[in-house]
Amino acid sequence: MRTFETMQLTAAQQDIYLEGKLFGGVLNNIGGFQKYRCRLDITRFKRAREHVLLGNDAYRLRFHEEASECHAVLSDQPPSALRVLECPTEAAAQAWIQAQFECAFADLSCEVFQDALISLPGDEYWYFAKAHHLMMDGWGFALQMQRILHAYEAQAHPAEEGYRRSYPSFAEYMERQASYRDSPQYAQNRIHWLARHERPAEPLFEPRSKADDGTCSERVSVAFNTASVGALHHLAGAADANLAAVFVSALTVYFCRSYQRSDIVIGSPVHNRRNAVDKDIIGSFVNVNAHRFDAPNDESFIQLLGQVASVQRQDYRHSRYNQQGNADSARRDRMRQRGGAEHLWLHPGAFDTSVRE
Repeated sequence: MRTFETMQLTAAQQDIYLEGKLFGGVLNNIGGFQKYRCRLDITRFKRAREHVLLGNDAYRLRFHEEASECHAVLSDQPPSALRVLECPTEAAAQAWIQAQFECAFADLSCEVFQDALISLPGDEYWYFAKAHHLMMDGWGFALQMQRILHAYEAQAHPAEEGYRRSYPSFAEYMERQASYRDSPQYAQNRIHWLARHERPAEPLFEPRSKADDGTCSERVSVAFNTASVGALHHLAGAADANLAAVFVSALTVYFCRSYQRSDIVIGSPVHNRRNAVDKDIIGSFVNVNAHRFDAPNDESFIQLLGQVASVQRQDYRHSRYNQQGNADSARRDRMRQRGGAEHLWLHPGAFDTSVRE
């Protein structure tokens, strides 16, 4: 096993760390749970889970903070034992999980991963896992869940080579990224984003008091039938765009015209896994692109869609740059007051229409 000294955070991790400092550590929680509606061999599940956690070095990451800086180290401590809980109802299980996600990791120099297997009546189990965003992103979380199930299944066929023996190292990836800040690519990325956000974005909504009326955010869900999704894909294809760009274009038209905006900034996460090896690593790669779109004038919607897609492609080529970590103090103050650098957020995962087993 390689020995790593103190490691610098990657550009993406630096932004994640800053967001936690600006908006609270709970923001850095990531994870979820899987439901298993079947009989489960708990001992076998524990072995599968241990195999995955010991085989991926992201779970050994610890983070040390000093003088507003944060560095990573690899711990030699084995992962904590899997906690097994019994809950009488689904509501009780959901309440327990919700409480875990509302609690931030208090000490980043300790283990920043937590999981539990929840037993429910009727041969049903929920596997819950929570990590600090510095060590894992949504892609890495999906890999973890997938690998535990594969390792669990492999134990049913001991004569076969079902167990994967090794996984690519996230620590080695972090080490390779250490030279990014001194690279020509960093300079090019910086020039791109400084030009994109040369003038500060004005607030989209006026501040309002949170004191008394109990108003909270709400979610409105809209389901699209197959025909509508097909029509939207056809529209996107006509502009060499994707489905997310269609919705970005619609939001741009609506908010620019409703609020008499000359432009709008829409944040969108990018997974930053550029090759097959990166896509095989459990770790934290994700960054946020703060896309800036000009208000539409007389162009048609299909022309606007093409412009939006072009901006997305340009920004993607420069998405390794940590925009928030390199913001000046005045811009960070504005971010803290407004809750972020973007007016709106759009997660492209919401438009993934592939079937998941």
